[in-house]
Amino acid sequence: ASPLDEALFEHHARSELARLDLATGALVRYDGAGLHLALDAAPCGRFVLVTRAVRPFSYQMGVHGFPQELELFDLECGARQRVLDVPAAENVPIEGVRRGPRALRWHPLASSRLLWLEALDGGDPRTTAPHRDRWMELDVAALAFEGERDEPLLANGRGAELLRVEHRASALFWFADGERFLAREYDRERRWTRMRLHRRGASEALAVLDDRSVHDRYGDPGGVVLAPLGSGRRVVHEEDGAVLRASEGESDRGARPFIDRQTLADGARVRLFQSGEGEHEGLFSLVRDDAGRARAFLTRHESPLSPPNLRLRRFDAPGFEHATEFADPTPELRGI
Repeated sequence: ASPLDEALFEHHARSELARLDLATGALVRYDGAGLHLALDAAPCGRFVLVTRAVRPFSYQMGVHGFPQELELFDLECGARQRVLDVPAAENVPIEGVRRGPRALRWHPLASSRLLWLEALDGGDPRTTAPHRDRWMELDVAALAFEGERDEPLLANGRGAELLRVEHRASALFWFADGERFLAREYDRERRWTRMRLHRRGASEALAVLDDRSVHDRYGDPGGVVLAPLGSGRRVVHEEDGAVLRASEGESDRGARPFIDRQTLADGARVRLFQSGEGEHEGLFSLVRDDAGRARAFLTRHESPLSPPNLRLRRFDAPGFEHATEFADPTPELRGI
């Protein structure tokens, strides 16, 4: 609200990039302190996408609406490459998005490929357009740090188009083959959400996994269960042409979390597990074997009479084993 506020913010929010060797405890500090908002390491481990807030600070928006500078940092040689300059979000329409590249993230299966979104309607939901968003991609290792570059890496329309979506894009999930992905989009006018299966280079979607009102809590099929890679990234867990969906299971009798198996070819779902009535037990994580198949899963269970604990359940057998057995920390309250 004042120049003093600006100075205080700049002083207290200032930070620097450092790298800690977990084996030796050695700490390497890099030059270039700033107002860091986010750090995102590439799967190759060499590059870090750095997001910083920069002046002029907004007196109308929160910190994530301030102007931003995105930079690619090479941990091996310390080189820096400006990726994108993002203006303040003060002129973004209500329920709209910023113009230009946004929502940058690394491709989970490529060592140094960036993915991002671009609005095709100017970021304004009131504008009529056949497609509102498109997903873009670019391998930055081939372009970054090659001599002097005055303009940002994503200037002048760099990148290849991966997919156009009719409504506002809201999520993208990759399969382990690197060719197929799930794209979710949101229709503001109808308050509707849709998720479809795509293949790289194909003009039409392969299948529709769900298509429903966002207000239909009882009909929520749940999120697609993801599996971690060695790089720390995640991809869709798929077995025999099917994926797993985990939901909170909202109903007129309360929340009863469940796990379904959904076949990609026809969208058919089979219930694998559902929490019992009067308790709350939902998916905590999958337990996979060396071949990557989900043989069991951990749940987090609690009820009005029992504290939260983890249970180990198997897909091919009833019952469960206790993974944790924490006692009630306040048994006196159960008698109230």
